[in-house]
Amino acid sequence: MADIELVIKIPEEAKRAFDNAENNELKCGFYDHGGVIASAIRNGTELPKGHGELKDAKQICQKIMAKLGIKDAGFLLPAEKDVFRVIEETEAVVEADKGEE
Repeated sequence: MADIELVIKIPEEAKRAFDNAENNELKCGFYDHGGVIASAIRNGTELPKGHGELKDAKQICQKIMAKLGIKDAGFLLPAEKDVFRVIEETEAVVEADKGEE
């Protein structure tokens, strides 16, 4: 059977409790923190095959600007704007964390 990669979200306390569970609790299927983990797996987003490395597009843009010595995006040349536009318009494999936008 082929492997798939999932992006799931579970509460931090569920992850901590899962990590601290005894092996026999996990093996017997008794432990699932109220169904949170099973639900997260069921509702997880499968990563597309060949997605490549997942990197922060905003951080890439900031590093490019730093390398070019540009402090304000308003001063970008047309070709530079095209590069940033391509980065911004590329579909996200994993959406940004709401706290980091």
